[in-house]
This record gives sequence, structure tokens and C-alpha cells, in this order.
Amino acid sequence: MLLIPTPQGQALETNALINGEPLPKLASLVIDGGVLPENADTVQVIQEVYRTDAIAFERISEGVTKIYGEVPPDEEFRIRGIGLMMEDGTLYAYARYQPQVDGFFKGKGFAFSFFVLHSREQNTELTFTYSPLDITAIAEQIATEAKTGIDLHIQSYFIATTQLISGLSRDLCGLQKTTNRLQKQLKLRAGDH
Repeated sequence: MLLIPTPQGQALETNALINGEPLPKLASLVIDGGVLPENADTVQVIQEVYRTDAIAFERISEGVTKIYGEVPPDEEFRIRGIGLMMEDGTLYAYARYQPQVDGFFKGKGFAFSFFVLHSREQNTELTFTYSPLDITAIAEQIATEAKTGIDLHIQSYFIATTQLISGLSRDLCGLQKTTNRLQKQLKLRAGDH
């Protein structure tokens, strides 16, 4: 998802360039559950449903930064937009999320990590999407695969052990037959004398 600077964010950047005032720090990602009118003159968060610290920043290029966020499994809301907030509360950048389908519904029971890209360039053709990860399902899949792997290992161990015992039993049976035959031969020889 590509976040574009808001008019407020652009004004802060312009003020910083002209007057040399430092920009406030980028602080958090805000998830907007409200419906922003299509003809809105200013970009704003209509209904903040969740706020998360921006957990990591990665510089992709001179004008593009990748920002990571997380939402825990106990949260449930509709995501209609994502905004990047500065420490002073200014909405620095914003993007609507899937407006053609009324956003994305994030239900309870799964957590996901996501990233957004902040760009200083107005590039409307560049789009990014993310798929939420169902952490619970992934954990269950890992547990199932681990259990299956352990079960297969145990089964192969039992098969190898059974084959070994079978081989030893066969050897013991052969040894018993040989011993019985030798005893018979000894008795016959002893009877001849």
C-alpha cells in the first residue's frame, strides 16, 4: 500500500525546507475504519479503529520508505485507510485501502504483520498489496507437520527395530535347529559306541 503525503504533511516539509524547522518524528500507523468522501478536499482519518507503533523503517530509495506494522489477533475492524502519524499528531501521509470493495475486514482470531510504503512522489500507477497472515493457522500447520514428521520417524524406527528383531529371531531359530541336529548326531554316535 502506497502512502502519499497529505497536504498537512507537505506543509510541514515545506516549512522545514524554507524555515529550517525540524520535522516531528514519524510515530505510528493509524488504521481508519471510516468512509472518506470521494470529493474530500483534505485528507483526514475519519474513524480511528487502531493505532500501532511503526515497528521498523527501511529506506527503499531517496523518496520511498518501507514501514512495518502489526495488528494482534484480538482486534476486529474494517480497514478503509491507513495513515502515518507524526509525534505531534499530524497526519503525515495517507492512503485509502481497497475503496472499490469498501475496505478489508480484519476479523478476530488471527494476527498479521503488514508494511506500507511512504512516497514523496505522486505516483498513482504504483500499487502495493499485502495479504494478512493467519498466525494461528500457520502455527497449527507447523505443529501438524512436526507431529507428522515425528510420527514418521518413530514408525521408521519401529520398522527398523522389528526387522532387526525378526532377523535375530530367524538367526536364533536357525541356531536352535542346528543345535538340535547336532544333539541328535551326538546321541546317534553315542549309541553306536
